[in-house]
Amino acid sequence: MRTAVYALFTRWSMFFAVVTLASSALQLVQGDDADTNSHILNRAAICLIVAFMTIILERLRLKSRVLSALAGYLLTMAAAFAYVGVVSLFDPVTPHSLFVFFCNFTAIAVIYIAVEEAVDWCRRRRTRQKEQS
Repeated sequence: MRTAVYALFTRWSMFFAVVTLASSALQLVQGDDADTNSHILNRAAICLIVAFMTIILERLRLKSRVLSALAGYLLTMAAAFAYVGVVSLFDPVTPHSLFVFFCNFTAIAVIYIAVEEAVDWCRRRRTRQKEQS
């Protein structure tokens, strides 16, 4: 239980830091110099959902690695959009912000999946080299 909470907190922290830095850099480039507290808290909640879903979906292994990654992406996207849908009942959300959310989420998912694949590839390569020795 303790390691699961630690893994959840670690991933949440990583996602939140990367997303916050990317959002801040994008806002500065666009000339926006302010970010609301509710926006930051919503970002933290979405990052927590994503971190939780990645831990759950690690156990989802389909025969195809691509399908496994795609299923994880779609389920996580659905959970995040469900949260956005509930929040939008209380705080209106513009269609443009949903598109930006989709693009940011997709870009981060692609990077996350690529890094996971690279790490897994290195581990398999190292294991094969040890077996051949």
